[in-house]
Amino acid sequence: MGTFEIKTIPLSSLSVDGYQRPLNQRRVEEIADHFDLVQWNLPKVSGAGLVVVGHHRTEALRLLLERNQWPFDDIPAGYLQVQVVHLDPADEADLILDDISNVKPWSAYNRHQAALLGRKSPRHQCAVDVQAALDHYSIPLRERQRAKDGVFAFMAVAALNSLWASSAGNGTEVLDETLRLVSKWKRDDGYRFEGSLVGGLGLVVRNLLKSEGHTGRLERVVEKNTALAIATKAMIYAGQEQAKGNGRPSLSQPRTYETIITSMLPKAKAPTPAKFISRFPVAVAAGAIQV
Repeated sequence: MGTFEIKTIPLSSLSVDGYQRPLNQRRVEEIADHFDLVQWNLPKVSGAGLVVVGHHRTEALRLLLERNQWPFDDIPAGYLQVQVVHLDPADEADLILDDISNVKPWSAYNRHQAALLGRKSPRHQCAVDVQAALDHYSIPLRERQRAKDGVFAFMAVAALNSLWASSAGNGTEVLDETLRLVSKWKRDDGYRFEGSLVGGLGLVVRNLLKSEGHTGRLERVVEKNTALAIATKAMIYAGQEQAKGNGRPSLSQPRTYETIITSMLPKAKAPTPAKFISRFPVAVAAGAIQV
């Protein structure tokens, strides 16, 4: 555990680089335009002056200083009262995640990035394993899905988190095998990194590893079908189910893609029965059995 202390320090000594999500300038301006002392909470900063929690608030004060609208009467302009936390990186990550859970939801991408700060803590093992699998297959992680030079960056980190959590201690192998199969699709396949599809693929991987110990049948499906083709089958299936009056399966749920991909698996080969060789004639000839 670390220690906390209240200090008044120069605003210029604080940096918002290195922690939390990317700065949203519109949010900074909103805080500055509607600054409310009643709702003000002290930013939390590391001993090195990095803002751990409250980077939008800190930047809003810089903006107010530029406007000559310093809001504090009891603190000189350009100085800020903060809560200095002396923690190791894992505890700082926990502080970030606990703080944001009391304010508003964070995107899975930003939670992932914050959790990586605490990679030494068992609490963040999921983020560490997800990032290791992405790095192993050279898959870039981006906050938003976009095509640049025909290459789609990965954004379905939420699907991987859920897959890891539901794999009963086998999350690392399931993640690795899922991304190995994903990497077989062409880089310009628009559905290659679609979150629900990747999640559904991962569920089939998990099921096959548990029942068969390998994903050979699924690999044949991936090699013969593009991600776009699988997504198209899912859309057709959803429409057919709706037409039957069964309700439209959600294309945002991995279970829908799990159903489609499972239906595409080639039949498993039945085990070859052991040949039975009768010893009866030999036994009779040898006089061992009386007939």
